[in-house]
Amino acid sequence: MTQSASCTRGRFSGVPTYFRATCREAARGRVFGYAQAGHSLSTSLTYLVPDDVDADEWQKEVDILEVHLAAQDEDGVWDWFKAHYPKCIALVPARRQGQFLNGVFRAWAEGDIDLAVPCP
Repeated sequence: MTQSASCTRGRFSGVPTYFRATCREAARGRVFGYAQAGHSLSTSLTYLVPDDVDADEWQKEVDILEVHLAAQDEDGVWDWFKAHYPKCIALVPARRQGQFLNGVFRAWAEGDIDLAVPCP
């Protein structure tokens, strides 16, 4: 288990409408599948800050994600999202975990993930 997977703080409590819609489309077999869901969620981290942490705490958690991304650690990335966005990840079937991660890593490779948490 990774460090983030055991976190008790920094859990986003909802599911953004766009993420729910993307997963619904993926479940219907749309062309981009759950990769689009992974891409869209990972590119929204600075906007989807959990209510139970301040900016400094969230930055520490996001820094952990960056370590996993840089190491191409699929299990670490999955566990990080599962720990911090559990309701979102619940919409991704286990058999589609790889698609979701492909979208996250694509966003990372393209430089689309902003890992600098804005100051309050």
